[in-house]
Amino acid sequence: MFIKEETAESIALSLGVPFQIIDKIKDRFLSEVYEVREPTVLRTFHILWYWRGRHSNRHMVEQILNVLRDMCKWELASVIHNAHKERRRIKMSDFSHIKS
Repeated sequence: MFIKEETAESIALSLGVPFQIIDKIKDRFLSEVYEVREPTVLRTFHILWYWRGRHSNRHMVEQILNVLRDMCKWELASVIHNAHKERRRIKMSDFSHIKS
């Protein structure tokens, strides 16, 4: 299960990523993603990566948890909360139980 592109864009906008940056990322990867099996996933990753960067901190975790809770994305918030609590990176398998 992957996050829908519209959801990722809403999250990114709520986190302060400018709409113009999201559009640039989508345009930049449009030609490259035709060769990738999951083009939406790649764009979503880069949109959220723009906000987070190489490293996150406690404030950023709280910020994204607040955004996800405001959007009623409880399962996504739970995944991030649990990984942070366990002091580990998020794994793709963390999302396997989430329904679209």
